[in-house]
Amino acid sequence: MVGMFSKARRSMLFGAGTIAGFFAKTTPSASVPSLISEANAAGQVPLFQNQLSAPSGASLVGFAQVDTTQRTVQDRLRDEINVRDFGAKGDGAADDTDAINAAIAYAKAKRFRCVVVPSGNYKTSGSIVIGGNFQDGFELRGHRASITATANAPVFLVDARHPEAAPEVRIHVLLHGFDVVGPGKAHANSAAIQAQHGANVHAKDCSLKNCNRGLYGYGNLISQYDNLFIQGCAYGIDLAADGEFAPNDVHFTNCQIIANDRAIRAKTFPNGAITFVGCEIEGNNSNGAIDDGVPVAEFANAGKVTMIGCHMEDNPGQFNIYYDALARNHLNLIGSELTPGDRCGNVLYVANVTGGSSLIVVGSRVTNNVGKNQIVLSPGARATIIGETAGYVSGDVSQALILQAGLLNISREDRSVGGVGVAFPRTQQASADPNTLDDYAEGTWTPVVIGAAGAGSAKYSTQNGRYTKVGRQVFVEAYLHWTGGTGTGDFYIAGLPFTVSNSPPTYPSANIGRTTEISWTAGNIIYATFEPGTRQIHLLEGPNGGGGVSMLPYPKEGSIMVSGTYTV
Repeated sequence: MVGMFSKARRSMLFGAGTIAGFFAKTTPSASVPSLISEANAAGQVPLFQNQLSAPSGASLVGFAQVDTTQRTVQDRLRDEINVRDFGAKGDGAADDTDAINAAIAYAKAKRFRCVVVPSGNYKTSGSIVIGGNFQDGFELRGHRASITATANAPVFLVDARHPEAAPEVRIHVLLHGFDVVGPGKAHANSAAIQAQHGANVHAKDCSLKNCNRGLYGYGNLISQYDNLFIQGCAYGIDLAADGEFAPNDVHFTNCQIIANDRAIRAKTFPNGAITFVGCEIEGNNSNGAIDDGVPVAEFANAGKVTMIGCHMEDNPGQFNIYYDALARNHLNLIGSELTPGDRCGNVLYVANVTGGSSLIVVGSRVTNNVGKNQIVLSPGARATIIGETAGYVSGDVSQALILQAGLLNISREDRSVGGVGVAFPRTQQASADPNTLDDYAEGTWTPVVIGAAGAGSAKYSTQNGRYTKVGRQVFVEAYLHWTGGTGTGDFYIAGLPFTVSNSPPTYPSANIGRTTEISWTAGNIIYATFEPGTRQIHLLEGPNGGGGVSMLPYPKEGSIMVSGTYTV
């Protein structure tokens, strides 16, 4: 359009009757062609070649957004800060660190709240720093911008205490739309995103690759991470305390943590809460083995950790999830899948180093292809498992409760969760509470006949005994037949499964069902009592109508059926 004007007209300066005045006389509804035509007819030149290329050119061009307030193009362009305006090239060759940091510093000083990084490949040799007081928040918006980092340092460093402290250590940063490639996972100080000393960060829609840590939260508080793709790092996510703050209220949604040496590590946050929702954790620790000592996801001295709808697959190692916490803290596994495959020692290991770990599993599958170490509970750990897990529960299950298929399973040990019924530990876990059922057992025992003066021996054709123990109460039954007995003195049946209580002695009675070849005085009846302080049943006789009793002598042959209940 400029080429249509003569050289003489191009040299004209603005003044009375020039373009400014011309546009003032025209109506807003005039079309661009008509404006140009009228300008030519009036001898007025609306545009100049030298001003189009001048820095101030944008301030001379009008802009109106859908018939609203009229502004200049320069004013419109200054709505957002663009790193290209500060010298960033995005060509993969130039070092753009200083230019990006200059744009952020300018936005902070002028109280702009957004810096844009257009699509391109930005090379950095140091950290991109977002720190201190940004007033009401700050956004670093990448238009799918690639960052290629060479420094052994954080690529994005979000620090609520540098260079000045943000209000309540919250700087409200939104960081999104970046593909970060770091200098290599061997660079111990490298991190794709490092949020520290509070921060309050929302990072989303980023890929974080090839750093020592994909995301490093160092005393990171109240932050949200969405749709992050983290790959090829020594630690996909690493959360740690900084001496002042511990990780707390940190949440991950729809993140993919793929092919890292270790997927997640979060330590020393006993009063914190971390959640994972819909996250994929797969292919980490690819060279792992069942005894390598590696936790793929580790939560140590932890607070409350919740995993909802997460999928962990093909993560070999000694521990797929390692959880250790103080009392009243728990790992919640809800609607999730843990299927590590052939090289996993413990799929879900609940340790009790700091004391009081608890596990809650609801509607989740926890299984591997080797052994029975799916859910392992350390001594003192607690667990509540609701629904089928397709795996085993082992370790100290004295404080475990399992509810499945409408049936309650208490303290299962080394059994498939597919079983049913109520189970207790192999050995009694005694309780001082008289209202606590602390033991249950059932099995068989071997009854024998003995004499009080001389036990003797006998030849048995039948020697059957069963028992059931609930708390302190024991129910027993026996049937035995013998010949050739050599015992002497009073008649006893020995071999009871538990010792009869002697505190105080009560001599509970046993029932005689049927006898053969055993003699007693005519007109008498036969009695049996459990002898306190022993594992024996004492046989006696007495008058049918009442009166004194006497000991029944040892029979050399016979058969007897007996049953009864006693207390231990």
